[in-house]
Amino acid sequence: MEGDTLLYEDKFVKIYKDRFEISTYYLPFGTARTVMMCDIISAKTNDELNLGILQMKGWGMGLSTIWWALDASRTQLNIMGARNTCIVLLVKDESTEKVVSFLYTDL
Repeated sequence: MEGDTLLYEDKFVKIYKDRFEISTYYLPFGTARTVMMCDIISAKTNDELNLGILQMKGWGMGLSTIWWALDASRTQLNIMGARNTCIVLLVKDESTEKVVSFLYTDL
């Protein structure tokens, strides 16, 4: 099946040709969420949206329309002095944006 081609994988996400599989998405049980590529209206990084650590959450929803998939270290610097890259997805027919972290920072 063409959509089963795995393009990228880390502990937060699997990206296939036709979908994102976001690990540990829903509270409180940490079940996954699948977002089909054809339903994505836009995808931007936290840097493109000027989201600083005060606007970011480790998991869940803050005071914005952004839902943050679990990444307890999202606001912490790694040993290279950088944070995990976040991708903010705007999904068709949904009122909240979805955020997933990536370990790979050169997106």
